[in-house]
Amino acid sequence: MRPFVLLAIVLLTLPALPALATTIIVDPSGSGDYETIQEGVNAAITDDTVSVVPGTYAGPNNRDIDFGGRSILLISQGDWDDTIIDCENLGRGFYFHTRESGPRFLLPHR
Repeated sequence: MRPFVLLAIVLLTLPALPALATTIIVDPSGSGDYETIQEGVNAAITDDTVSVVPGTYAGPNNRDIDFGGRSILLISQGDWDDTIIDCENLGRGFYFHTRESGPRFLLPHR
């Protein structure tokens, strides 16, 4: 058997390796991966972490945040009162409706 055929057979018979969880940074200044929380959540897959820098988040992509049924950890890089989701009386902070396992938030310790 030719070496490249043998290598192809070995590679095709290996079990699929699980993807490693990643951390997505949300920073409205543009120095992170995304500028809005919803953009960061949209880019995440199950078991990823979306980490937001301290600040006030307002506007359409920072309210009614929809996890899309995925189990995603959303954390703030600052203290609990350093990161604010301002819904501007136009919606809610989060919208859980697609069988999410429940909100997963990590609040910093004081």
